[in-house]
Amino acid sequence: MNLKSINITLLLLVIILGLILLYLNKCHDNKTDKREQEAFINALQDSIKHFKDKHDNNVATISVLQTSSAKTFAELDLMDEELKALQATVEDYRKQLKAGSSVTRALLETVTELRGRPSMSVVKGDTLWKDSIAYVYPTFKDTINNKWLEYNSLMSKDTNITNIKIFNEFSAVVGIKKGKPFIDLITENPYSSVKSLRTFQVKIPKPKKWGIGPQAGYGIGNDFRPTFFVGVGVHYNILRL
Repeated sequence: MNLKSINITLLLLVIILGLILLYLNKCHDNKTDKREQEAFINALQDSIKHFKDKHDNNVATISVLQTSSAKTFAELDLMDEELKALQATVEDYRKQLKAGSSVTRALLETVTELRGRPSMSVVKGDTLWKDSIAYVYPTFKDTINNKWLEYNSLMSKDTNITNIKIFNEFSAVVGIKKGKPFIDLITENPYSSVKSLRTFQVKIPKPKKWGIGPQAGYGIGNDFRPTFFVGVGVHYNILRL
């Protein structure tokens, strides 16, 4: 067999291997798409759960919704108002959402009981005389001032002025638990809790091991001598740098 025949045979083998590889990749992609669709549906049906962490903080957790692109998620026909609001935010930032990027929407509720507080005090009193009878109308003041709540109230006969400031500190953690993406929203304010929570993330594609394409290198030629070569070949990635 001459050198030309060997080269033609090798080229045909490369083409055949390439076609086989394309077919295997297509089968793999179809299986991957099916798994991703099932994972998305399961995440879509998940509901928010609450628990206390080791620091006694309120934690809300739910599965993360993932698709291959922000465009795919933004164009889905979803009926839930909470998810539609998330889609609108994703659409606003669609061009900036690359692989691994995420968008989160949450609704926090803050509730505290102020009724019948013993700290309420009288700061002054207005006196009104009528038919030699004095009517005293006191002005009450109530105050709370801590890390999470500033509350000041003045209550008199004619007016009630109340100023309230609420402070929240929270952390959002997006990770993988038992092979599934999740988000934990941790609220440190003891008066606050998470009423609704949804997160979308652009899925990071897994690198493919097999590939076909142009190659250049240095190896052993047909005459068993070291030589440079350029061509097309099938390769398997052992290490990515």
